[in-house]
Amino acid sequence: MREIYYLNQADIAGYLPPKLGRLTDLAVFHLNSNRFCDAVPSTFRRLKLLHKLDISNNRFVGKFPNVVLSLPKPKYLDLRFNEFEGSVPSKLFDKDLDAIFLNDNRFR
Repeated sequence: MREIYYLNQADIAGYLPPKLGRLTDLAVFHLNSNRFCDAVPSTFRRLKLLHKLDISNNRFVGKFPNVVLSLPKPKYLDLRFNEFEGSVPSKLFDKDLDAIFLNDNRFR
């Protein structure tokens, strides 16, 4: 059974706990417009069914979250309006994504 979580505009603050990687049936994960910070947990690489990830409009920091490169079938990726920095890996553009949103970060 695929699970879908929409936590948009829920006014949640804090960080994403690594235990989220245990939700291996997760297909859609939307938590835009909250106050999450820190980095995207590396345990997200276990989310093999995840095809939509929207973590836009939060306070995530650090380099591009390379964990999204390990997702086997991503279709939608929204990282807008965070504080990611550095370069965007060219491997991202090898993915068969329908939509990629990266603007309003500190990418080079």
